[in-house]
Amino acid sequence: MPIFAFCRQAGDVFLLPMAHPTPRPCSLLWPATPGVPGARPRRRGRDGTGADEAAGQPGLDDPTARMYTLAGSWYPEDPGELDAQVDGLLVGAGAQAVDARVVLTPHAKLYYSGLFAAEAWARVKVPDTVILLSPNHWEEGSPQSIWNEGPWLVPGHALAIDKDLTAQLMDLDPGYIADRDGFNHHEAEMQLPFLQRLNPDVKLVVASWWDNDFWDFRDFDLETLQASGEAVAQLIASHEAAGEEVLLLITTDLVHHVPLEQLQAEDPILMGHIGDVDPEGLYRSVIDGQLSICGEVNTTVGLYAMRALGIEGWTFLDHDDSYPAGDDPDDVVGYPMGMVAR
Repeated sequence: MPIFAFCRQAGDVFLLPMAHPTPRPCSLLWPATPGVPGARPRRRGRDGTGADEAAGQPGLDDPTARMYTLAGSWYPEDPGELDAQVDGLLVGAGAQAVDARVVLTPHAKLYYSGLFAAEAWARVKVPDTVILLSPNHWEEGSPQSIWNEGPWLVPGHALAIDKDLTAQLMDLDPGYIADRDGFNHHEAEMQLPFLQRLNPDVKLVVASWWDNDFWDFRDFDLETLQASGEAVAQLIASHEAAGEEVLLLITTDLVHHVPLEQLQAEDPILMGHIGDVDPEGLYRSVIDGQLSICGEVNTTVGLYAMRALGIEGWTFLDHDDSYPAGDDPDDVVGYPMGMVAR
């Protein structure tokens, strides 16, 4: 008999199929996480990965590859478990996938934001080329970094980098610096569990900007971000004109680690600007209101790219928060989800 769990997603309650032989609470459908009931001890390899899980990992023979760092804590390290969990999240969204131009996702642990990321990903047919715009919360590497080395690894898969498109974007926007250290952490990596499942043959262009909930556009002015967004749009438009589909992927969280009442007042402001494709409004609200969004810089670049591509709105756009998973009304994070159909 199939087992189901009741889960809250984007304000609704639905039944999520469980792959486990015995019933468990909905919160335990997510990967083992320190401090979360059900966490399991893990054997570690010398490179920091699980010794058993890393064996046979595609791409390990490439010294320029980016090895995953969060498998086993932010998402499952076993490839079969990862696929089953992502499949469950996508099925739970109950949406029809279509060709898309833009997708907007959060980047927290699957335990916290996986349900909401799946609401966006379930609506998207991932093409063979994705341009990923990500924040870099840690002030590591260059303020505006781009990855031009080997594949990005996720358990069971190695996702290739489109080096030709990467070089083209660097030519269009001289602000990029090729720098591995701009990608040491979770922000872009948390897109991989869905990308590898929806299109394991995808090729990526991955860029990041220094950006966290304390800096408020500290290192970038609007003119610079507009130029970066228009360069992204120019690259996408040139390939679309040649009949090639390119998906623009923007990842951000919303208001960060605030009381629930404050989040419920501030997240709609941020989502209003995102929904209106209004980068200037987003900039003003973050600066003037000191809103603690964790991804305002790359989101602004993405909004300028959308505007340059003639995109005026979203096919699907919503937001939710970490309160159901974290159960602490004094420490809540907001999560956006959205897509633009082609």
